[in-house]
Amino acid sequence: MKRLVVLVAMIATVGLTATAHALFTNGGFEDGSLSSGWTVEHGFNRGLVLTGGVPTEETIGSVSQYDSGNVPGWIPGGWAGFTTGYDTVSDAMDNITTGTGSDTFITALSRVKYGIHSAVVNYAGAGYFDNLFGYPNFNGQVGNEYRATRIWQQDTVKSSDFESGRVIVRFAWAAVLEDPEHPAAEQPYVHVTLRNVTQGTVLYSKFYYSNQPDITWRTDNVSSDAQSQFSTILWVDWQEENLDITDNVVLGDTLRIEASAAGCAQGGHFGHVYLDGFRSQASATGSTTLTVDDNGLGNGVLCGMVVGRDGKGPMSGAESAGMIALYFGILLAPV
Repeated sequence: MKRLVVLVAMIATVGLTATAHALFTNGGFEDGSLSSGWTVEHGFNRGLVLTGGVPTEETIGSVSQYDSGNVPGWIPGGWAGFTTGYDTVSDAMDNITTGTGSDTFITALSRVKYGIHSAVVNYAGAGYFDNLFGYPNFNGQVGNEYRATRIWQQDTVKSSDFESGRVIVRFAWAAVLEDPEHPAAEQPYVHVTLRNVTQGTVLYSKFYYSNQPDITWRTDNVSSDAQSQFSTILWVDWQEENLDITDNVVLGDTLRIEASAAGCAQGGHFGHVYLDGFRSQASATGSTTLTVDDNGLGNGVLCGMVVGRDGKGPMSGAESAGMIALYFGILLAPV
């Protein structure tokens, strides 16, 4: 009985919790909006900076490359309600998809990878209206008219983000880009990156312009409407990433995930990217993992959670739960 009382006291003092932690807030977009966790920005694609034929930097500003008075950099907020030199944007270009179904242009590309929601960046997809050239099109709703959109989020690495002593960042992305055959620097593009802000390092980067060489582009399953309205459409199916970044982070580091897409810098062609399931847990749709945050107390055993087998963080939730069960068994065993 004394041992049971001691154990209960330890739990009450330390604050044992059975909660599931994810590295990013609303990383799977299952809240049904971007307002929880994510920052949205927009701007005009003024062209890419290329090094050795590979894109290394986006050039974003307040107007297109053909207009004067540019203010460099991303503009806070989304496109909805923003007045361009051509029209007032009535639709958001940062959206949450819902349910089953495929991309408007690619019949084989699912809009959602995990759960019932994903994010689609630089695309509104809300029907037809006349564009500035005076003929029916998806103008302005598919990310053309020089438009670029970015979403991003920052969070710190917590002890609960370690799984068996490792930090694994998981997410998925897919892309759809029109190929107008412009010079490479003026093509539509997609950019997905993960950075360690604290250490100033890039942990992951996929930065592609449309029809970039050495990239496996798909051209199949383009809808008949898209074939009649647009240039060649290229796409990348869902890419599931499982990044072991353990050796590149320490507890308390700030990580930043961001994704951007843009139509071409000449104004008439689109590009968008889908995102889903940003997390540090194995499950993309929730978790029953039992974790205990050590609140910076360091290595050792914290009320049944084994911490720091390799000096970096806790054992997995399953292992910790097993240890808790073992402790209970020992403490309650007859003497």
